[in-house]
Amino acid sequence: VREEEAHARCGDAAGRLQAFSGLYHPGYDMSLSYGVVHLPAGTKIEAEQVLQLADERMYRHKVGRRAAR
Repeated sequence: VREEEAHARCGDAAGRLQAFSGLYHPGYDMSLSYGVVHLPAGTKIEAEQVLQLADERMYRHKVGRRAAR
């Protein structure tokens, strides 16, 4: 999956979660934070490094979402 498609899928999931929370848990705002890492085929990187990158991107996404409120 390309990075743009991964972001789109995550954005769709976040939208569905918000809609669900609005219907079934009014007054309780549920959200979804995610970090997407796209690596070209053959990239040599340890799993821990990939998880660290994804975690950093998830944190940036969360901070950006909170700032937009």
